[in-house]
Amino acid sequence: MGPTVDNLDQLVRMPYGCGEQNMVSTAPSVFVSEYLKSLTNPDAQLLATASRYIAIGIRTQLCVRKSRFTYIKNTKTMALKLLVKFDKWY
Repeated sequence: MGPTVDNLDQLVRMPYGCGEQNMVSTAPSVFVSEYLKSLTNPDAQLLATASRYIAIGIRTQLCVRKSRFTYIKNTKTMALKLLVKFDKWY
């Protein structure tokens, strides 16, 4: 865990891609944000960046959801199930 905690900024990235890619690229920012909020002295700049990227990821996810309702109807694959759960989380 040591190298990961020392390089949290490497996990926070701008979300990209379609629904599944967006979810996978947004999730690390969520986890880093939650971890930083639990610290006594969090890195304010990294927390702000993570929060901004989470907002972008959510906005992108909602656009995918509005433009393609098909992934909600077909939830047989694991990736699609995770996508629906991610949407319900926010």
